[in-house]
Amino acid sequence: MKHGIWFVTLVLLACASEPSIRRLPADPTVEITAPEDGQIVRQGEQAALTFESLVDDSYTPLDELVLRWELDGELHVGAADEQGVGLWTAPDQALELGEHTLSLTVVDSDKDRATAELTYVVLGPLGAPSVEITAPDDGTSVFVGEEISFRGVASDLTTPSADLVHAWSSNKGGPIKGVLLGEDGASVVFTDDLVLGTHTVRLVVTDEDGEVGEDSISVHVVEELIETGDTGTLTPPEPEPGDLVISEMMINPAAADDDFGEWVEIYNTGSRAVDLFGYSIHDEDFDRYVFEVPLLIPGRGYVVLCASVDMTVNGGVPCNGVFRRESAGALALGNGTDEVILSRPDGVIIDRIDYNDAWFASGVALGLDPSFLEMAPNNDPGRWCNQSTVVLSSGEPGTPGAENDTCEL
Repeated sequence: MKHGIWFVTLVLLACASEPSIRRLPADPTVEITAPEDGQIVRQGEQAALTFESLVDDSYTPLDELVLRWELDGELHVGAADEQGVGLWTAPDQALELGEHTLSLTVVDSDKDRATAELTYVVLGPLGAPSVEITAPDDGTSVFVGEEISFRGVASDLTTPSADLVHAWSSNKGGPIKGVLLGEDGASVVFTDDLVLGTHTVRLVVTDEDGEVGEDSISVHVVEELIETGDTGTLTPPEPEPGDLVISEMMINPAAADDDFGEWVEIYNTGSRAVDLFGYSIHDEDFDRYVFEVPLLIPGRGYVVLCASVDMTVNGGVPCNGVFRRESAGALALGNGTDEVILSRPDGVIIDRIDYNDAWFASGVALGLDPSFLEMAPNNDPGRWCNQSTVVLSSGEPGTPGAENDTCEL
């Protein structure tokens, strides 16, 4: 019996001394396989952005691992498949312009975890910049030695306007230097050394992707100059009839007294500025105002001449010059039949309007249809109409210094 007891005791001791087997915890592994870190993604190349990952773990089945995608602070929880591949199609914010940060944390059944992170950049779609030359008009003529300004504007879906590169050039003279850039995508360049002939002037704009957009116009440089003075100075000829046109009038204001509220707008149909110094605005009788100081009308631009330049009493009209209605040597717009005549210093009539009280209404400006600005003669009531646009503080319709309303002809 003693031998049997010892045998049982030894067996029990042997069982008690055998070591137990335990699994050691281990972190999972994770890798974001698409997109690559630092990758550039362009809008328009894909409808949505899908992120891809590869995960692994020594104990937890791969399709039971928890995948925590975080994009720019927004969390999405997902899972992998049996091979450890995790896919997540991100919301629209993933394709918003700019830099994005993506992180993926994988958690196993032991709550152990691992994280991977990357950044990517979303740019706008590829495409050349949009370019437009806004001034001067195509086909403009200038004189030798006359300064001309070229203006253009550009935009791009990817490159900020301020980072676009503008280059002006002429096919006859090469690059036009001195380009001034604005943050709104506009550029301007001035030159007075274009040679005789017809120039193709180009504005070429390059974006950060090296893509190029351009626009071009024709400019005619002519030698129709007049030699004046003892020094033989070359100057452009004086404007001819139709080069300057009377384009809008407030004949009988209602919100202001006539002595302060009357005004006349003049438009320059040419591309070069004209100085009204020495010109006169008058009627057939005794009303006449002579401009005794320089007053420049820009090319394709307006001046507004007023009975008073004081906007607190003239109905809120922004004025460039005055014709002093209330004094001798002045102009008054009759509220019945009258004339408005613009004459050169040598007496040549540049434009003339003969109107009567059937042409206009009280408290409303009378405007020439824009389609007839450069089609003389404009002394035809069928080409004029009461304005409807209100820009003045008085509330009276009129567009002084701006394009007139279109008439129903």
